[in-house]
Amino acid sequence: MEESASLLKIDQETLTKLSKDKLGQVNFSGAKLSELAVQVISYAVEKANNVFSVNLADNGFTSGVCRDLSRMLSVNQNLVFVDFSYNNIDNEGAEHLAAGLLKENKIKTLYLNSNAIGSMGISKLSISIARMNKLVSLDLSQNPIGDEGILCLLKAYKESSEESNLQSLYVDDCGIQEEGAMAAAALMSHIPSLVTLHIEDNPISDRGAHALLSMADVPGNKLFLTTGVANIEDSGTQKKLPPLELDPHFLKEARKYIPA
Repeated sequence: MEESASLLKIDQETLTKLSKDKLGQVNFSGAKLSELAVQVISYAVEKANNVFSVNLADNGFTSGVCRDLSRMLSVNQNLVFVDFSYNNIDNEGAEHLAAGLLKENKIKTLYLNSNAIGSMGISKLSISIARMNKLVSLDLSQNPIGDEGILCLLKAYKESSEESNLQSLYVDDCGIQEEGAMAAAALMSHIPSLVTLHIEDNPISDRGAHALLSMADVPGNKLFLTTGVANIEDSGTQKKLPPLELDPHFLKEARKYIPA
């Protein structure tokens, strides 16, 4: 029977279970593991065919261990849930992970939020992400990818021969402005399955907000923005309003905060 590892430190019992392939979920979120411990876990998961979920969020590891994690991702093809959020992967680590994700995999949920990944890192990751045809939910929030990062995603998905099943994309607080907002709208248009976009806390202009609102007009789509629909810098409006979930029923209310 499969068990879950969610201990705050690696112990011999956990490693034994991993080595004997008796664990399904490996959860060390917030455990503040050393990088050596993360390397040990990645090697063990690499060899464990029954592990389908790995959560190493909030451990503070850097790009130094991403080669090991990359190898784990490329070897263990049974993973469906991967959470590396709240670490310090940066651009170098993102490039290593991109190499591991290039190989065909079954990952449905990938959390890379809050990892100091910039436009250079996302340019490498985008190619791999666009080829992940099982991916349903992707979180890149709180990474300084900016407009260039969203444009990289759009380009990669347009050039990929794989049919995407992505349903939810999180790019909150990524420094996205007008061009990135328009690229995000184009991405929703290009990927029919992408029906939920979280793009809150970005300095999006009126024009970018209008582009996003056009996608909210599509039945079934959900759009999450801040200050009504955006931080409307061009009009000088800086008043913070509660986030609105925008679908066709909320458009009339949302447009009150966007100049015609």
